[in-house]
Amino acid sequence: MAPKDSQPPRDLERDELNFFSLDPVVKALFKLDPELRSLVEEAEKEGLFDPDNQPRGEQLWINKLAGSEWYGSNADFVRKNLVEKVTDEATWKTRVEEGKLKLLQYAADQGLAIPKAEIDTLAEQFVLSDWENRGYALRDALIQYIDIDYGDSFNFRGEAGDVEEALRQTAARNGLSFSDRYYVGAVTSIQGGNTSQGDYERDIREQAASYWTPYADKILAGQDMQDLASSYMRVLADTHEMDVQGITLNNSYIKHALMQETPMGLWDFESYLREQPEWMETKDARDTIATNGLSILERMGFIGAGGTY
Repeated sequence: MAPKDSQPPRDLERDELNFFSLDPVVKALFKLDPELRSLVEEAEKEGLFDPDNQPRGEQLWINKLAGSEWYGSNADFVRKNLVEKVTDEATWKTRVEEGKLKLLQYAADQGLAIPKAEIDTLAEQFVLSDWENRGYALRDALIQYIDIDYGDSFNFRGEAGDVEEALRQTAARNGLSFSDRYYVGAVTSIQGGNTSQGDYERDIREQAASYWTPYADKILAGQDMQDLASSYMRVLADTHEMDVQGITLNNSYIKHALMQETPMGLWDFESYLREQPEWMETKDARDTIATNGLSILERMGFIGAGGTY
């Protein structure tokens, strides 16, 4: 019986190339790309891989490879990863699985929604393109998966949701309100690296400063109108016997006091509030009226100082 052939199945094209005698990296290049396949065949015919032609043959092969379109269009780490993919499949699969876990964690942190059908492809690209060490490339590649849900209080989740919440709070604490479209555009731009959160916070403060003109300098310096108006809110709550937590910058009395060229003083503000219909519904108003009424009756002599007729 003829001895078993220890070589892989016969392939005429490979045999003609003397494929099995090639270096593993050269074999990998042969498999990777049609252009590289042609380069390997050409180099073999020229004898660049023959031991007798070294080291000159190796240098000529390196020059030939460096001049290829494939070499010029792929970064060094991409070329190395591509070679590993075909020369050490076990290691490559392990790296891709590890990359998938990191990719999914990043997506969760950033509030991204990656379709299941695309995860494996993106995981391989994560490793191949070294996204772990190239954060900008990772961000640019995945910004398209940012998760927008118009049904919730906030449109985004994860880090994107934190950015949205911060912008909404800055607006609310300065008496402004923007549409969902504004926040979607802002967060997408910030997460995409086109602008910064500080740029949008500055935009919100500039709009607030133009609205609350007497306090423009303080708002632009970083103070919130909510804090600047807090003492007025307290006076309103005490005078009209309201829950201070329910008073906002949109309250008409707060606006009346603060949007004048010279804001009202707190004492004047309280006096103004006592002239409003709401004050008449308070216990303080009823007690004051009752006390004043008794005083008048005393002065008129209808009742004695002790309060009896």
